[in-house]
Amino acid sequence: MNQIKENRKHVVCECKESLEHRSIFCREILNESKLEEKEKKFCIVCGSEIKGCGNKFCKKECYAQYRTGKKRPGFAKKIKQIMLDKSESYKGTERAKNISEARKQEPLTNEEWVKLKHVKEIYPWITNTEIFIEKAKLNRALKKGLKEEVHKFIRIGKSDNFFNVKIQKWNIEKFNNFKKDILIIPWDKMLLEYDLTKKEFFRLKEYFNIVNYVYKHHNFYNTKPEQMFEQLLINKNIEYIREKYINNNKWRVDFVIEDLYYIEINGDYWHANPRLYSNKILTKVQEKNVKNDSLKKEFILSANKKLFYIWEMDLYNNIDSIDKFLDKFLIGDTHENFVDSKDI
Repeated sequence: MNQIKENRKHVVCECKESLEHRSIFCREILNESKLEEKEKKFCIVCGSEIKGCGNKFCKKECYAQYRTGKKRPGFAKKIKQIMLDKSESYKGTERAKNISEARKQEPLTNEEWVKLKHVKEIYPWITNTEIFIEKAKLNRALKKGLKEEVHKFIRIGKSDNFFNVKIQKWNIEKFNNFKKDILIIPWDKMLLEYDLTKKEFFRLKEYFNIVNYVYKHHNFYNTKPEQMFEQLLINKNIEYIREKYINNNKWRVDFVIEDLYYIEINGDYWHANPRLYSNKILTKVQEKNVKNDSLKKEFILSANKKLFYIWEMDLYNNIDSIDKFLDKFLIGDTHENFVDSKDI
């Protein structure tokens, strides 16, 4: 073969052929040199020469025979054992044996059915099978067949609307406490105390058919006039209830003492003090508050309670007179059930 030397652009040959065929002739020489340099390889399955780029097999059929262990006895068993060691889920024929053993379990006894029915009576809102079985406290672990039977029992007479898993894990005491607290605690505080979202809270309210509940606690409830009057009660060591809801949580009373004396602190603007707004046009908010005040007043007096109205301007300008009158009001020294601070 002629000697070959490299040029910057291409490989050229030193033969004496015409320039027209020089490039073709050089490529043929290069191809011959590459083939001579390659070593012959043979298939490890059939023994024939490998003509392609493969290293062990001459065709796909030989590779398939090699993988199935036809040419290598015991190879397939070895691969299966490796897979069993790596993964518990790969069991082959053992999987069928485990399924048959799972179905060979004793049916639910009468005692177990009594426990399940008792749990369904106490927790009718539970639809999760695992939680339901855990609440029943059975003395054995139920397998797939019995779990499906319990699931069908749970779903009898139930709609698709149910609580999430977090709420279903509550015990009966927590549910009872929730139904009590919703009547006395504002719902925004309930969300923090019971770790609920707004959607979960109103879902529970709807399920237990709770019509009236304590609305969101706003910052303007604890106003400066209320703080001033509260300090009077603290100085006198008088026990009181702050923000008590009445008439199925329809209205809120600022201060209640001994469940007999009801005290309302009214802002001059929001409650339209008649000494300031008697000849003025009221806003929609003021009209609404005046109407609610009259209905609340009528309800409190009809329940044989004593009511004391204290206006904002009187607290700022005449707090000493309110302090003195409060002693008479709390000992029942007044003959009227309703007293307004403007009349003191």
